[in-house]
Amino acid sequence: TDDRFLILHVDDLGDVWVGGASGFSQYEGTRLKTFRTADGLTHDKAIFLLQDREGALWVGTDRGVSRYDGDEWSVLTTEDGLASDKVTAIYQTQDGDLWFGTMGAGVSHFDGQKWSTLSIGDGLIYSSVVAILEDRDGFLWFATYGGVSRYDARVSTVFGSDDGLPEGGVHFIFPDDAGRLWFGLGSLLEGEGGDQIYDGEEVFTYTTD
Repeated sequence: TDDRFLILHVDDLGDVWVGGASGFSQYEGTRLKTFRTADGLTHDKAIFLLQDREGALWVGTDRGVSRYDGDEWSVLTTEDGLASDKVTAIYQTQDGDLWFGTMGAGVSHFDGQKWSTLSIGDGLIYSSVVAILEDRDGFLWFATYGGVSRYDARVSTVFGSDDGLPEGGVHFIFPDDAGRLWFGLGSLLEGEGGDQIYDGEEVFTYTTD
């Protein structure tokens, strides 16, 4: 790939995978192998990567999702059930279900048999979902450019700028050992602001100042 990396992942075997604007590469320790559309990737721009519990790699792209089992590639698009072909987040929950965050069309859910979609009409705070996390209580959290939504059979809680989050939305979610959730903000990439933390009751800001 070129030097504009969007994703970096170390798989169960210790191989390093990097994805960017011109393909998806695997570094096995001695050589670099690059996959592009000619090799089975649905689009050269790799946006997100997940390795599932069976070891398969799921790659979110601008034209759907590519799944690589180590030997062959397969493709999922809107024709299969995705809400949008631009997939910006992929997550596997404890029950094995797969969730796909999309740009502008909400979240797609695949339980192994059927597809469903969560959108703004279902209570999602914003339609572009860039990160997904399952917390230790089983709640799903969706990070979006408009804030954060929490889901448990339905979208039950949303956090936006009125709750202390900045207008730029949330790009990352990380849990800590205390059960708190840390929300990474777009402004942090520019060296401004601080982390937003949810402690189970409220959102507050942590800075180093």
